[in-house]
Amino acid sequence: DNNRSIWVGLDKGIDNISFDNPIEIYQEKGEQLGAVYTASLVGNILYVGTNRGVFTYHNESGRFFYSGFLDNSQGQVWQIREMDGSLLCGHTNGTYQVKENSFSRISDVSGGFALQKLMKDGKEYLIQGTYSSLVIYRKSGNDWLYSHQVEGFIEPSRFVETDHLGNIWVGHSVRGLYRLRLSDDLKKVTEITLYGQKDGLPSDFNIRVFKIANRVVFATGSLLFTWNDLEDKLIPFTELNKQLEGFETSTGIMDAGNNKYWFTRKNDIALFEITGNKAKQLYRLLLPLYKLSMVDNYENIISLSPNLDLICLDNGFAVFNHSFLTSGFHDNSKLIWSDICSSNSDGKIKELNNSTSPIILNHSFNNVSISFSVINNPGITKLFQYKLEGLEKGWSNWSEKAEVRYTRLPKGEYTFRVRTLTLTGKLTDPIQIRIKLLPAWYESTLACIIYFLLALLSLWGLLQVNRNRIEKHHNLLRTDELAKRQVEKQLAEQEIITLQNRNLQAEISHKNIQLADSTMSVMKKNELLIEIKNELAKQKEAMGDRYPIRYFNRLNHLIDKNISNDNDWQIFESLFDQAHENFFKRLKGSYPDLTQSDLKLCAYLKLNLSSKEIAPLLNISVRGVEIRRYRLRKRLALSTDSNLVEFIMQF
Repeated sequence: DNNRSIWVGLDKGIDNISFDNPIEIYQEKGEQLGAVYTASLVGNILYVGTNRGVFTYHNESGRFFYSGFLDNSQGQVWQIREMDGSLLCGHTNGTYQVKENSFSRISDVSGGFALQKLMKDGKEYLIQGTYSSLVIYRKSGNDWLYSHQVEGFIEPSRFVETDHLGNIWVGHSVRGLYRLRLSDDLKKVTEITLYGQKDGLPSDFNIRVFKIANRVVFATGSLLFTWNDLEDKLIPFTELNKQLEGFETSTGIMDAGNNKYWFTRKNDIALFEITGNKAKQLYRLLLPLYKLSMVDNYENIISLSPNLDLICLDNGFAVFNHSFLTSGFHDNSKLIWSDICSSNSDGKIKELNNSTSPIILNHSFNNVSISFSVINNPGITKLFQYKLEGLEKGWSNWSEKAEVRYTRLPKGEYTFRVRTLTLTGKLTDPIQIRIKLLPAWYESTLACIIYFLLALLSLWGLLQVNRNRIEKHHNLLRTDELAKRQVEKQLAEQEIITLQNRNLQAEISHKNIQLADSTMSVMKKNELLIEIKNELAKQKEAMGDRYPIRYFNRLNHLIDKNISNDNDWQIFESLFDQAHENFFKRLKGSYPDLTQSDLKLCAYLKLNLSSKEIAPLLNISVRGVEIRRYRLRKRLALSTDSNLVEFIMQF
């Protein structure tokens, strides 16, 4: 056909053989490559670094053939890069130099992440980020030799770049972004500046450092940033962000040579040509089109030659040929409708004519199925995006399904749009079709008229009902007037009773106050007499025989007589019975075995007095009060779980 592909008729269908596919995939079945992280083409030998070691391929006219495994390279390989004729390998066990089939270590510092050139006083050095520190290499003839580790900075440094002012930029996975200055002998860090969310970055996590046109840029996953050296602050790279068509959210930027750069975001990659601050997308590749995926968080694309780029995959690698972009390929992919139909709840199906716009459907046929396909774009899996305007706001995720079904659509007008990708990864112009779903019969104009007439009939019925209700209401008013007068009479009587109750409550409150005053007066008097008695006993003890015993006994008898004054108790008992509705009579009636002392104790407990307060009233010790409380519990037959005070208070 026009795209130089061959269509093959088979016994059970047709196949398409495409010769213009820009991607060639290498996934060795005999040798398990593993996840590919890096690669370098030296002469006709391709060195591929994986999580298992280094594998080699032989190059023949842009195609690669497996050669074998490089001895002694077992382990995680982070970077293979040719530096001035020397092939260096950053390995989990250190850094190695590769010469033909030899693999010799030049540094024991674990984890060689990134090698970059560093100019100092007209001399070339290499600076390398590792698991733990920065490492400097010096040139010796045609070889690079380990020089030293940089002191003063102990951090894993996966992303390292240098700028024209001699700054070292290090992207950290969790702390943000470091800008370092080294001493003149490059042996230690003299200045450290840490940038993060406080300086305008979206977050402190996974800040990655790259170069575009010799300018350091920082990928954050949301926008690209750059450094304003005059004000020493990070700013969004606005001119570039506006032109990257969504790839300003990239987490990886790789130089493809000739002002071309790969931008990666998960398994979606794009090739841009950037000159000055102008960016133009040349090619976009969704790896799911080819059933491929890159190593998560370690996406990498390596330029092998002006026309070939190697894409690192999680189970092999792929080679992209730039010549595809200039080979005269006719990218004339076209979307067409395959079938449009609707169905009702009974399963009846109607075929629809997609040339009619809008397609008008009865409400019962509100299940719509739309299928579509691509012509003039063979050779790869097709991915589609679609949306139903009027129901969905944004485009769907990319899907291989070429059919969409909507069920139970509400009434309204909809526009269905679908788009796909061309072989160069560009979006096609969407095709669209309009659909108008009529309202259900109960929402039609005739139904609305019927509803209006029913409403009028209902209103007339309500008026009749209301008229009858008014007549009944007049009768009820007369009845209510009589009832109202009766209620007013009852309320007046109730008010009199309420006033009587208030007077009784006031009288009880007054009695309670008198009772409290009487109790406090007796308590204070007894406490004073007991204190005098105790003082008299102390004086007798101090004076001995000098204090005549007859005087001492006479005073003691006089004090005891006043402490246990029956007149005080009679006043108290009278006030207490008035305030507590014949409490003693009720208590004696329920428990006839109670003594006079028990009744006094119950009265004091009813007033919620403590044992310490009761003791002077009974002219006994606190211990004596506790003993009387114990005897009282026995006479009242209270269980050990019952509270004596609560029982008396509620009696």
